[in-house]
Amino acid sequence: MRMLFWVLVLAGVLCWAQLIPAFLTGGLNNGRAWEGLDEAQRIMYASGIGDGIRLGARGTEKCGYEAKAEKYDVGGFTVSDIVHEMTVLFTDRENIRIPIVEAYEYSLEKLKGKHTKAELEQIVIRMRQVAVKY
Repeated sequence: MRMLFWVLVLAGVLCWAQLIPAFLTGGLNNGRAWEGLDEAQRIMYASGIGDGIRLGARGTEKCGYEAKAEKYDVGGFTVSDIVHEMTVLFTDRENIRIPIVEAYEYSLEKLKGKHTKAELEQIVIRMRQVAVKY
């Protein structure tokens, strides 16, 4: 009986341990982790990414902070708009292993409207190619 208990515990731990890497790509949360979040959590997650980028760039005023911050500015759009684009990206199962931070940057580029649909598709293909290596 004791042996059966330890076999079941070991089997449970092994099954649980296999789930964790599915939510990570190169150590970063990916689309599977995104799917597990509700709308409010997604908004907070995306807001945190944006705040982190701006905070990280803040210490680089002498190195052109304004230019770096401008890259992440999508005037006229809200965090909810970014979250919507990220969610749309992850609905395609081919994109599920793309890290959330990469999806965030892609969504910013898409919302800026400076790329054609073909260019955006090429960006997604490159993100998939990188993600599959991890």
